[in-house]
Amino acid sequence: MATLDTHKAVRELTDAGAAEPLAEGIVGVVEEASADLVTKDYLDKRLAQTIAAVTALAVTIAAAAVAIAETL
Repeated sequence: MATLDTHKAVRELTDAGAAEPLAEGIVGVVEEASADLVTKDYLDKRLAQTIAAVTALAVTIAAAAVAIAETL
């Protein structure tokens, strides 16, 4: 999952001139909004798992088709 260094973000906002309560509020909103975001690495791993599962299913279906064809 994506992470946010909240301390660094607040510091950068305050260094840029934002009042600390405003900076903390902005960072809180961004952190909450990004809580469900995922990284590319996570998506790549999930895609690989999905491809493996679909491939295994395709092999099973092909084997079943061969078995059915042999009974005809």
